[in-house]
Amino acid sequence: MTHRIHLGLSACVILVYAAACGDGALVAIGGEDKPEYKGEGYKLEIVSPQPLALDTLAVGTLTVKLTKQDAPVPGEDVTFTVVGDAKGSRLSALRARTGESGEATVEVIAGGQPVAFEIEIETKYTTPLTAEVVVSGQAVEPATLEVAVAWPDQAQNPIVAAYVDVRDDGTSCADALTWPAAGNADATITDLSQKAVFENRRGGSTVTVIVSGYSSVTRIAEGCVDGVMLTGGQTTTVTVTLSPRPRDLTGAYDYEVSFDMSGAVPGTVGDVINVLAQMFDDPDDPARYLVDQVESLLGTTIPTFIKNTAIRMVDDLIRNIVPPEFLQWAQYVGDAARVVTTPTFAGTLTIGEAMDGSLSAVERWTEVVFTWRGKCDPAANPGCDERRIALRNTMVGEVSATYGVTENGDLLEAAEHTRQIQYARFFHVFILNVVYPEIVPGATSSADMLHAFINCTNFADTLDESDGTVDGIFDIGVTFTNQEIEQYCGDALNLVGGLVDDQLDRLASGVESTVTLTGIAEIVDADKDLVVEKLDNGQWQGTIQVDGTDELVTGTWSATRR
Repeated sequence: MTHRIHLGLSACVILVYAAACGDGALVAIGGEDKPEYKGEGYKLEIVSPQPLALDTLAVGTLTVKLTKQDAPVPGEDVTFTVVGDAKGSRLSALRARTGESGEATVEVIAGGQPVAFEIEIETKYTTPLTAEVVVSGQAVEPATLEVAVAWPDQAQNPIVAAYVDVRDDGTSCADALTWPAAGNADATITDLSQKAVFENRRGGSTVTVIVSGYSSVTRIAEGCVDGVMLTGGQTTTVTVTLSPRPRDLTGAYDYEVSFDMSGAVPGTVGDVINVLAQMFDDPDDPARYLVDQVESLLGTTIPTFIKNTAIRMVDDLIRNIVPPEFLQWAQYVGDAARVVTTPTFAGTLTIGEAMDGSLSAVERWTEVVFTWRGKCDPAANPGCDERRIALRNTMVGEVSATYGVTENGDLLEAAEHTRQIQYARFFHVFILNVVYPEIVPGATSSADMLHAFINCTNFADTLDESDGTVDGIFDIGVTFTNQEIEQYCGDALNLVGGLVDDQLDRLASGVESTVTLTGIAEIVDADKDLVVEKLDNGQWQGTIQVDGTDELVTGTWSATRR
């Protein structure tokens, strides 16, 4: 018997020795694992005071720290479990994750009854620790809070889920930085006719109720009520009325604006337009000005007694000789005036938000947009008459402006601001970049255009009497050589072309004009996701200063999110 007992003790010594030399696991006789430490070198300790002493209905923090060989272990889950009857005291969460310091924290929310209880704390690397909590003080009856949610726009823009948080940590509506959402709310309401109920709240405490309303996955409304007093032993009901969240206006938009400056062409620009209007002011007879110039030149050398007859004949002849292209040119010069009086620009509008929540817009004009009929039949090919010129390739250059914007109901309001534009140059740009090159390739001046249209040699031959037909002024006794007639024709073309070019050159040398504007536009959020898709039916009002004179200018605009 003694020998058998000796063998048993020896076996125990061997087992203990083997455990000390191994991985730290102590193997009990009988084959079941009873690890003292589940991972080598890991240590879990309670950082908060022990026992954790709380008054009834108070809130305290319980913090633990996980280390490995004295180094913090971040990113590991720690579980917390209340052991026994806590008489209404509870934990804010049953699981917490260690941070960079290796610490994990949960709140211990004391109930209204004095009690002592334990909390078991564990990680996958360590055996459980036990924390003690002692709740003392006068017993307080718990309170019940009922939260109702009101959303005035439920019929038009329904909320499918309202997430509710009740905070008794001193947070007010003014400093609430986070809003409850799926997965981190104290309660969820999916039917706004129902209430969220919170039992066993601290009687006599004051809470803040925060609610966020969601339409599918988008938070579209929010509301907050603070200073809600909870009376012990009673039910307190509070209704949180939600307000729409501000729509998201920020981002880049494609932008187009059209101005009406028909009442704002003073100074140099007005003078030029007036001269051109005088040249081509008869819509039924745009060749009138050219005829007058030719007749004037010829008339200086024609004897007075036959002058009137000769002029009448020259008038008829020139009208027969002037080709349709000249009439087209005169018409296009008139059309080009609309680029000055009713210009349209395209570009971008970018709205950004500052740290203080204020919004500002950066508007950039990159193209001038216009319609004209050169070599185009819009009836047969709709849209072919829309043309664009990149402003960066012209003497005008791109135009930009920055101004503040605010949301006022369904309107965006743009604050008063100024921008500088080379207003007088738009007409010049249109003529040189579009009209001339398209009608007569290579043309760089008005005289080039006229000489391409009217062949002065043919003009002289028509007026010559050599064919024996009474069709020229020679047939009534006036003697001119063919070369003289051709010279008169060329001089007239140069005169008219020079006058037009002089006016265009005056525009090209025009100074910058200051435009002052304020505006509004309708905010369009068709799918109700709070991301604005378009700013529509926009209006600008203001003045343009040209040559020191302020004149009224109006405009319409729209912007579509890219």
